[in-house]
Amino acid sequence: MKYPLPKNPFVERLRDILAWIHDLFGRCHFCHWRRAVWSYMPGRDSACDECVPRGCSCTMEPIDGDYDNIKPGSWEHQTDEKGRKIPCCEWWRDDE
Repeated sequence: MKYPLPKNPFVERLRDILAWIHDLFGRCHFCHWRRAVWSYMPGRDSACDECVPRGCSCTMEPIDGDYDNIKPGSWEHQTDEKGRKIPCCEWWRDDE
């Protein structure tokens, strides 16, 4: 039987420090080594161009240009210049 570990204030503080370092140096919160170029606006996450979650219903466009058409097969995801799906509108690209 596993017993729950008591909360350790040192470990909690260490997690806060590591999150601060990620924010300070602008590293990806997913892979932890590439430079983050995307920021998640509702939260504190940041992501590199390879790790950012792509493909969301908010970035879909109708194939025939008819926005009133609700058939699932008549919509497709917007893509960037490299042919990848665009991330959700809640992710903001930080171009420096």
